Amino acid sequence: MSVKEVSGIRKEFMASSIKSQMNRFSRILNVIENDEVVDTGHFDSSLKEIEISLRKIRKEFNDN
Repeated sequence: MSVKEVSGIRKEFMASSIKSQMNRFSRILNVIENDEVVDTGHFDSSLKEIEISLRKIRKEFNDN
């Protein structure tokens, strides 16, 4: 495991991006827990979009 210093603006951007994905996860979880019917197509596409976003965040972090 390596240690890396992260600049203030970059740190804020990454934190904001991760929080955004956490909010999306939270909304999906809320639907699963509270709704009788779940649109599996929307569920699947939302999870794929979150996965892609998280990969981009990880790539951005590792590239700098």
